[in-house]
Amino acid sequence: MRSCFILLSCILLVAACEPIGQRAGIGIESIQQAIEVQYDGTGIHYIDWNGVNIFENVGGYYIIGSCTGADTADQNVISLGSDGHTLHAPGQCPGAPFSIQFSGTNPIHVNISVGPLPVDYRSLSVPFDPTMAYFDSFLFSSSGYLVGCANTWSPRSGSGGLFSDIPQPCNIPGHGAVGLARVTDPYPGWWGEISGSVVTVRRTILGGNIQEAVFINHPYTHNMELSFQVEPVSEHILPAGSVYTLEEEISFRDPGSQPSEASEVISVDIPSSASAGSTIEAVVTLLNTGDTTWSEPADHMGGTRLGSLTDNELVWIPGESGGYFFSESDQRLYLPSSVAPGQQVAFQFGIQLPQQPGTYQFSAQMVHDGVAWFGDEIRRSIEAVQGPCGDGEQNSCGGCSTLEAQPGTSCGTCGTYTCEGTDSVRCDDKGSNSCGGCATLGHEQGLACGKCGVYVCDGLDSVRCQDPGYNECGTCGPVTDGGCEQDGVNDGDGFVSGDQVADAGMDAGDSGDYSASDSGHDADHEQSLDSGSQAKLNGDGCGCYSASNHDHISWLLLICSFWMISRTRKPRKAA
Repeated sequence: MRSCFILLSCILLVAACEPIGQRAGIGIESIQQAIEVQYDGTGIHYIDWNGVNIFENVGGYYIIGSCTGADTADQNVISLGSDGHTLHAPGQCPGAPFSIQFSGTNPIHVNISVGPLPVDYRSLSVPFDPTMAYFDSFLFSSSGYLVGCANTWSPRSGSGGLFSDIPQPCNIPGHGAVGLARVTDPYPGWWGEISGSVVTVRRTILGGNIQEAVFINHPYTHNMELSFQVEPVSEHILPAGSVYTLEEEISFRDPGSQPSEASEVISVDIPSSASAGSTIEAVVTLLNTGDTTWSEPADHMGGTRLGSLTDNELVWIPGESGGYFFSESDQRLYLPSSVAPGQQVAFQFGIQLPQQPGTYQFSAQMVHDGVAWFGDEIRRSIEAVQGPCGDGEQNSCGGCSTLEAQPGTSCGTCGTYTCEGTDSVRCDDKGSNSCGGCATLGHEQGLACGKCGVYVCDGLDSVRCQDPGYNECGTCGPVTDGGCEQDGVNDGDGFVSGDQVADAGMDAGDSGDYSASDSGHDADHEQSLDSGSQAKLNGDGCGCYSASNHDHISWLLLICSFWMISRTRKPRKAA
């Protein structure tokens, strides 16, 4: 694979360079520094800084684990030399599925996932394993650490030191003595770095479940590892089936220099005036133009955030991301999430204006607390104007007087207060429904439904159809002592159903009672008769109508009327 170099003295992109991942999954990218990086799905194999390969004759960047915790080939599993999907297992310890994804060159963004573990592991870590001669010191963002090995540990204060000062109480058979400096509980935003005569390398944790950072005084390397377990490994188990993740950023700079933190203002959305005593909404959007990621530690110690300058005169009200206030000139807004180089972040917050009208200064800038202020300064003048109510605020109806109650609050039986003009409220109360509740019922109780039913209350705010259905005579209601004949069932003596009357055209020879039992009953018909009641239609030939179903009352009355007019009375036939 061809290499692409850009010397510090010559800013030139070589057109013949292949993009990242062009061949065999290997990435090579060059930027306007003397750096070249090669990586694939198993690790980082090559880093050249200013013409020096810092991975010369050592491992590089990779994942390594062990079933016993012993650093021996027959027990280790490793990403280097694997197929990019399962950790290479040269011995008895089975390899776990894994994934490594890289992007960029400086910084390199890394996402790692390992698991589910096939068996219990005793150790699992991600080393950055450079050539020992190029690195002599370590530094990290928290304070305090332990030095030693195995079950022998001593506490030390401070945030770094020399590799040569790390004691080496343990021995690697065939290789030599080894010792560790341990930093426990590294949090998102935590960083550790190693430095020497060639380059400073910083690892910043952005996410995952790393438990410990370890700087190793090794016979062949001055190593920095991020571990998913804590020492001693003999006392801790990474259980089978578990999954471990790491998101981090690896950056490079010249030794003795500081990371570049810079920001650029994209937009400032703050009203230029508002009523005195009011709270206004503000949005400040910034771009990370530096080469380090902005982050907010879980314990809020030493994070990067938006801070008020000494000439700021206004109180900020933090949004969901939080912040703190000590005074107008000492307040902070925390980041909603980590912000990598080239990304934007929007701070959304409130600004409380003083009660006294006048012009006030908003002043802010990005700050890495405990390190430095950086980036564009933001200044805006905001005028607090006299409101329509003088020094007071308007009420919820737009007036200046104190309201009896707030609009929207409950009143009466089922009502709420609403504005009546700008300085008063009234109670709009429609009262309770027929079931005693406040909700609008789907149907009023007592209305007919189903075949022979009526709606009844089902609690305070709903009704249900209580329908016993037809009786054994095919009508509604109880059967009388006279049986089905008296109830209007056709037994051949002139009792007919409504359908039969319609089919017969109300023939005079079919005089007598009939029962309307059409199944197409309208459950919501408000003119329905009580179940089982009868409506008598006067006049020979019409007889008696049993109103067990009431859909056709109107048209039956109309038909009977025309029939009576058009015919003369005929005597009944003798039985």
